[in-house]
Amino acid sequence: LAVPWGWTPASAAGFAVAVVIAAVGSDDRTVALLGTYGRWIGAVLYLACALLFLVVVRTFRERGVDRLLVAMLAGLTCVVAYALAQHAGIDPIDWDGLLSDGVFASMGNPNFAAAAMAVAAPLACRWALDPRADGLVRGGAAVLALAAAGGAVATGSVQGPVALGAGLAVLAGVLVMGG
Repeated sequence: LAVPWGWTPASAAGFAVAVVIAAVGSDDRTVALLGTYGRWIGAVLYLACALLFLVVVRTFRERGVDRLLVAMLAGLTCVVAYALAQHAGIDPIDWDGLLSDGVFASMGNPNFAAAAMAVAAPLACRWALDPRADGLVRGGAAVLALAAAGGAVATGSVQGPVALGAGLAVLAGVLVMGG
């Protein structure tokens, strides 16, 4: 993976170094690395997110926005479907208290699930509102946007509706400015 060293990768590397220093200097390195039981939000997750960020930046530059959004929406569609199934009381896995109760989809906890679905809704709106897109694509994107919004709220996470509102506000701003 050849990533050009500009501000974006350098800031991700700086973030990763800070996460490692914080984890190594922690009194409880296990919790610092993996996160608390049931949440699993530790240094390993943050480092994975930093790596994912770098891959996304590279993909965005090389292959264009549409391919990136299609890949993101394909993955997020699975998260949304699983969250709605959990909300309906249909979960093929008996978690038996291993993870958070309620709606968390495949994300491990309601906050991450809400965040993922709050990202999915405005991204799906992009295609639902694009007059150049095929009618089937627009319809599917509209359904996904509504399902993601409902899933974000169904998690019960405070951040779901807040992040959803922020994402839709950004989308509205882009549309108003003619983007």
